[in-house]
Amino acid sequence: MIIYEIEKDIEGTIHEDILMNRLDQCIKPVYNNFFGLEYHASVTLYDNTFLPCVVFRHLGKAIELKFNSLHAKVYHGTIQRTLLHQDDVQKDIIERIISQNNIIDLSDIVKIETCVYSFPEKLRKIKFNPTHYFLVRFDDGSFENFRGSETGFYEVPFGKEFENIVEIFSSTLMLQNGDIIELKNYMDWKNNEANFKKIHFGKPFFTCYFGGSHEKDFEEKLAKTRINFRE
Repeated sequence: MIIYEIEKDIEGTIHEDILMNRLDQCIKPVYNNFFGLEYHASVTLYDNTFLPCVVFRHLGKAIELKFNSLHAKVYHGTIQRTLLHQDDVQKDIIERIISQNNIIDLSDIVKIETCVYSFPEKLRKIKFNPTHYFLVRFDDGSFENFRGSETGFYEVPFGKEFENIVEIFSSTLMLQNGDIIELKNYMDWKNNEANFKKIHFGKPFFTCYFGGSHEKDFEEKLAKTRINFRE
């Protein structure tokens, strides 16, 4: 489903308040322990590049998190705790910012759609212990194997939709013969590695930030947007 689209022939960019309203109406947000509310979508860029997995996060919230982490005191060790030099802490944070984020600008986007690769919020409370593997059962009675991912995006089994998942079994996988085994440790996986039914993996994603630095998070922006669009 198309959430927001602008005509490429007309100069212009996506309006943040309209986008916030459309996301609020069309996509159920995901709660991230660090970034708060975020929205998962698929987008098309001006050059027709299609990005299947994109996370919209609040810019002000991200700035606050990075600013606080740059000034936080970090200790090393458990028994004899040593305060790390602030320069080392800040360099480590900057390195992670540069190396880990695939970021796109809101002005590069011409179309935003719902994302079929995003795991629904209600299914995200998966325990990756003792292993990161899990088995899901769909409403048609079929089962599919997955390897846990922190991204929240997964390969979609052919002919399936994540909304039709009815049950999840942590540290459990199905063999090619249809038998289901519980993984109590890494060796349970290693000993059966060649016999598992196809395992679906997580997908990488891009991040797009929007929202004013004067706003605390998407919750605050949503409250303003809902008032404005009621008027």
